[in-house]
Amino acid sequence: MSPLEQAIEEIAIKLFNEMKKPIDEEFASLKEEIRMLNKELATLDKPLKAKELAEKLSVSTVTVHYWVKKGCPRHIKSEGGNPYYILREVLNWRTNNSQIKSIESCK
Repeated sequence: MSPLEQAIEEIAIKLFNEMKKPIDEEFASLKEEIRMLNKELATLDKPLKAKELAEKLSVSTVTVHYWVKKGCPRHIKSEGGNPYYILREVLNWRTNNSQIKSIESCK
């Protein structure tokens, strides 16, 4: 390989690496976003107490109990046990019952 060809190859490699760096950074960022989304998706079917549900949806527990009176789905662990909520079900219910607001929005 001639010195000119070698210099051209070195420049090409350097340019390639410089162009590749932002792509690698963007790829790493996208991987992190996907990881976070997967983590969030995993919580959609996790049983939540009323307080946890309220925190997730930025409402009060009073609102959660109001929603239950209006038909929001909930589950009972056992006789006399505490109710729990599945976020995916509650979000679907809220989407289909958009006229039912939170207690906070009524003030």
